Amino acid sequence: VALVVIILAIILIASLGGGGGTSPLLYRKNDELFAYGLKGDPFMISDDYDSYGSLTVDESNLFYTDSGEYSSSGYTLYKLYYRDVNNAESKLKDADPEKGLLVSKDVYSFRTAGKTVVYLKDMSDSGGKLRYNDLKNDEVSIDSDVKSFRLSSDGKKVVYLKDKDGELTLYEVNLSKPDEKTKIASD
Repeated sequence: VALVVIILAIILIASLGGGGGTSPLLYRKNDELFAYGLKGDPFMISDDYDSYGSLTVDESNLFYTDSGEYSSSGYTLYKLYYRDVNNAESKLKDADPEKGLLVSKDVYSFRTAGKTVVYLKDMSDSGGKLRYNDLKNDEVSIDSDVKSFRLSSDGKKVVYLKDKDGELTLYEVNLSKPDEKTKIASD
């Protein structure tokens, strides 16, 4: 029994002891987003958070939306940020120390896979502009008049629904070749 207790204690200390790879707890309090790690006090990430965030695969970086504004087209659009969440101040190059790296403005929705993010921006009744960013390059245009989309789990392909003059068409695109779209179906 003593040996089992010692083994469980070692496992518990190892998992909670703050070795590399520990994920912080993210929580929302009113409109504020906080991170709490096992090595310090909680710290605020956003003071205008809209519960639409997604952790990346390595669980130490976060894509999140902030500062939603109602647009003239009737959609709420946000600023999209990428932030390291193991530090009270972001250590990312060219980032705001508190908020993180501004990826894009006027974002309606987004999906992530690792450090790749695909998002719809400038949304209107005819659809939005579909863009992606892998945090290595600038924003890359995929298409416009997009109603909805899905990103593959490996972050390499996007399937999206485009509205062109009232006709809905489903496309697939490989993010390594965003200009080469494959039509899957129409109507």
